[in-house]
Amino acid sequence: MNRHEFSSQNLHILITLAVNQELSHKTLVDCCSLYIHETDEGDNQNLLLNDKAIDVILDIDAQWELFLSNTFTLSELQTLNLDLIKIPVQWLKDWLEKL
Repeated sequence: MNRHEFSSQNLHILITLAVNQELSHKTLVDCCSLYIHETDEGDNQNLLLNDKAIDVILDIDAQWELFLSNTFTLSELQTLNLDLIKIPVQWLKDWLEKL
């Protein structure tokens, strides 16, 4: 997903898909990370995200990293298929409520 497709509505859809296990949690995180990376490069025109959505994106990205580091050892992380890792569904539901 490129940045121009990333709107608050699309973020809501992505999180809903992750809740329903139709989208891997890693894919959700990758989309959020892509958005963060591209906006860090200074291309802020035509943003389709409100402040709540931006906060959720930043939280998803940070919580994923914390979840991985607090749940798995470094050697486990080196061999895990991250596409199979699931963060707590309640976190996803909480992010939906924040939108």
